[in-house]
Amino acid sequence: MDKYFLDTSFLLAFFDSGDKHHDSAREKMKEIKNKELITSDQIFSETVNTAFSKVDYKTAKDCSKYLRKSQIQIIYLNEPGFLKTCEIFKEKQISFTDCSIIATMKILNIDKLATFDKDFQQFKEIEKVPAK
Repeated sequence: MDKYFLDTSFLLAFFDSGDKHHDSAREKMKEIKNKELITSDQIFSETVNTAFSKVDYKTAKDCSKYLRKSQIQIIYLNEPGFLKTCEIFKEKQISFTDCSIIATMKILNIDKLATFDKDFQQFKEIEKVPAK
């Protein structure tokens, strides 16, 4: 079964009807809803906090509830994941949180990333969806 890692930019677009990628995120989520969907505690935190600061408290609560109650698996960054994240961060000029996504994907053999974040374009081995 295909595995998809869900990034903050994708999740925020999914929840925020005012986001320019909202329709695309909703459509892609319909397509992949029966696949293995994965995010991390780092992305959970970033998504809920960003929804709170950039949208509103209700959207942040809705994000939190949905992510905890849906079929999306939340992976917790452990020590090997943290160390792998640190290695990637030394080499790539992207946020530490984004490095944690790459580390988690490598550790769990996930090759599809649901994102609208252009910083991931440098990772040619990862299939970005929706591809933009």
